[in-house]
Amino acid sequence: MKPLLLSFVFILFCTIAINAQTSFDYFSIPKHGSPVERYLLDINKDSLYNNSMVNMFFADEVGTYFNDDQDLSTQQYYTSLSTKDNSFSFAYTFNPCFNCGKLDKLNQIATIGFKAQSNNNFAELYKDGNYTASNVGITIKYAKIFNGIINYQNKFGKNVNYHQSSDNNKALDTTTSIKEKYHEEILRSYREELKQNMNDEFKKYIEESYPKDASDIERLTSGDDEAIKNAKCEFLEEKVKEFYIKMASAELDYVKKNKLYNSLNNAWFNFNLYIPINSNKYDLYDRSTETITDKRFYPIGGSVAFTLYKRWSSGRSLYFTPRISIKNNNTILANAESKTIFQTSEQFGNGILLTQKEAYNVDYKSFMTSTVQLELVFFVYKDLFGISPAIERNFGEFRSVSWKLGIPVSLKDKEGKPTVNFELQWKEIRILGKKSNHFVGISANFLFGKFLN
Repeated sequence: MKPLLLSFVFILFCTIAINAQTSFDYFSIPKHGSPVERYLLDINKDSLYNNSMVNMFFADEVGTYFNDDQDLSTQQYYTSLSTKDNSFSFAYTFNPCFNCGKLDKLNQIATIGFKAQSNNNFAELYKDGNYTASNVGITIKYAKIFNGIINYQNKFGKNVNYHQSSDNNKALDTTTSIKEKYHEEILRSYREELKQNMNDEFKKYIEESYPKDASDIERLTSGDDEAIKNAKCEFLEEKVKEFYIKMASAELDYVKKNKLYNSLNNAWFNFNLYIPINSNKYDLYDRSTETITDKRFYPIGGSVAFTLYKRWSSGRSLYFTPRISIKNNNTILANAESKTIFQTSEQFGNGILLTQKEAYNVDYKSFMTSTVQLELVFFVYKDLFGISPAIERNFGEFRSVSWKLGIPVSLKDKEGKPTVNFELQWKEIRILGKKSNHFVGISANFLFGKFLN
């Protein structure tokens, strides 16, 4: 019924606006025709928040921590430099729902890009005119984001769970908890002030600016009166949406600044795939013939993960991520082998030419490795620093258990999005030969880009 009522009201609103040439009577707009009345109409009578404002809230919160290229990011274009695997990544992120706007719930995110691993801080693509990009591949990511929950205090002092929805139907669940000042009464008081300010601003636009806009539309639109009428209606619809977003943004800023919620809860499913463009080449030393041969290897891999996210208004936040991955592996990677210098000989005219070459002196074998990983990241102060334990178990030919304990630090831009993330780590890594090594060091990731609207 609401959509039908809004459609009818807006047709009347357009009709009144179209007939205005040099002036416009704002107060002749039928009830619910203005962006303010639309905004208020979209708030369920049993709830505190406007659902579009909540959609914007959760879209801002998703992707506030980015430790490596497997994590979720809402940056439309980004480059990432990671010390974890000495890689450089470039990616393009988009919302597969192409007709969704800023007011709609962010349900999914897709990313496509490339990743290049470097040796000696250099990712080689060409050498002597030949294509040599053996450590470059295509990355594909997809994330499904579930409905979030905001916990706040109602006017009776009870904690209420507001369930995010793709439409304006909400579910409520209450528990008993009393405080002196309630989130609901504070926000509703501010909303009355905001309502008046937005009404005045919209009235000013209608009376002072719209007549010129309407005149420009008439001048630039070709066709009959019906075409001009439709053009004006479309223009007004976009203008109403513009003011609607402005009101939602103002209310969202007030909610964040004054902490008018207890906590946020959300979850998302994440899928990652890495497809190498070319194979890696390994130079292997053959002991039987004392020669060096090469082996080709395709480091394809993928993972699926599920992340639970909770954020408190105090600034603390928690991420818990179970992840299952599978990748093509080999003895060189599993044992973290390094090359050895060998002297080789070959016939050269009537003599023998002795040369030195680097190669791996191993019994080479390739195999698939599957991994189960559990990671917890808990920021104890304003998403700035915290603690992060993790454990992983490898299965298959390469069976091992590794763990790490880290202190993550995340530096944000002015919008609160991550740009520099580094982590002081103490970790134990087991290799294929059953040997374990302990390390203390720093893992870092630098993120640059433009965020999705």
